[in-house]
Amino acid sequence: GPTTFSFLATVTDGGNPSLSSTALVTVNLVDVNDNRPQFQLDTYHVTIVENFSDDVWTTVVATDADSGEFASLTYSLDSGCDHLEINNDT
Repeated sequence: GPTTFSFLATVTDGGNPSLSSTALVTVNLVDVNDNRPQFQLDTYHVTIVENFSDDVWTTVVATDADSGEFASLTYSLDSGCDHLEINNDT
């Protein structure tokens, strides 16, 4: 969620005597999508033996320094990877 902080602001006029007023200011700092997702490694190398029967043969890991919905990642494969499948969410 957003980070919140508060402070008192004071305004004073130039009169003699000067008069002033204060107000409580609350700021909600909301994250923006300003960070790219980063894979844990720059390159992943995998060797698979013919007739390999396990469903999972490698794991790639990525993170995003943003928060909330902006840190949610979805994985996908480029077109041309017809023989491979990927779990989009993990």
